[in-house]
Amino acid sequence: MPDIVVVPEPCACTAEVGEIINLGVTVQDRAGNGLPGETVEYRLGTQVLARNVTGPDGSYTFPFSSTTPGQFIVHATVRQVPT
Repeated sequence: MPDIVVVPEPCACTAEVGEIINLGVTVQDRAGNGLPGETVEYRLGTQVLARNVTGPDGSYTFPFSSTTPGQFIVHATVRQVPT
């Protein structure tokens, strides 16, 4: 069992091409405390869209925007623990 919990902010979003959707995730320990400094990686398929570290409260928000129409599933991963 991993020593972290990755909590995504739910998003079943609809946006126009070029519109920004904020995709957030919070990384916590098993007690529910936010973990700062954890590397979060956002991927669309095999493409890495963003890689950054969580802030003081254990959260990180990635502003996603697409240049093409369609449906997308973006995954966030921390220490190889997927959302």
